[in-house]
Amino acid sequence: TDPLDDGYGSTLTRQDGRFNFVVNGGGVQTLEFSRNGYFSAQRQITSKFNESQSINDIVMIRPDVKFTRITSE
Repeated sequence: TDPLDDGYGSTLTRQDGRFNFVVNGGGVQTLEFSRNGYFSAQRQITSKFNESQSINDIVMIRPDVKFTRITSE
């Protein structure tokens, strides 16, 4: 999804890990990747008119079940 413009909608990743996301070219879009149980990730791309492009792989990680709670006094 583009969290700054919900007019673009969303897409699902194909079985090979790739996806298609069509936008109006000629600007900067922020893409947000999310999956239940994982931290989300955002990447910005600068789209061009009448062109397709790829982005680097995104590795999503789960929160660590072992953590230390820090409180302020």
